[in-house]
Amino acid sequence: MISEEGREITLYHLRDGCYDVLSASCVVNQITFDTHMTAVRGCTLLIVPASVLAGFKAGNVHVRCFIYETLTMRFSDVMWMMQQTLFLRVDQRIAGYLLKRYAETKSPELALTHEQIALEINTAREVVARMMRNFVSDGLVEGGRGRIVIRDPEGLRRV
Repeated sequence: MISEEGREITLYHLRDGCYDVLSASCVVNQITFDTHMTAVRGCTLLIVPASVLAGFKAGNVHVRCFIYETLTMRFSDVMWMMQQTLFLRVDQRIAGYLLKRYAETKSPELALTHEQIALEINTAREVVARMMRNFVSDGLVEGGRGRIVIRDPEGLRRV
């Protein structure tokens, strides 16, 4: 979501094979917010007109179940992100994000910028830069332009 001042918060990510119905106000009439989607790589987007989807929902209990199950999963993702943002310190969110990427890539070298991390954990780039300097001085990571090398995964876990 993007505020009028231009601040962003990432609510959730869609992975390969995922569907997004939370941003579709035509699915649930009570949804009254705008969202912004960003594709980080090529994707296929299918937009179903509200009238067509309403017909599918009305005539097929399986479609209704699919929509509501998908909404429940997305809502759970949003609540998890809100918990992270509200209740964890920024250094904990950064450490957790770096460890997650480390586990996904199976490599200690991550192609990441401070801006990318900030967008992912919902904070300002300057805050990430300050925390990363602390991580570097503590020997947890090594930094470079557009790259971060994890030197002490166990130390990040302790954060």
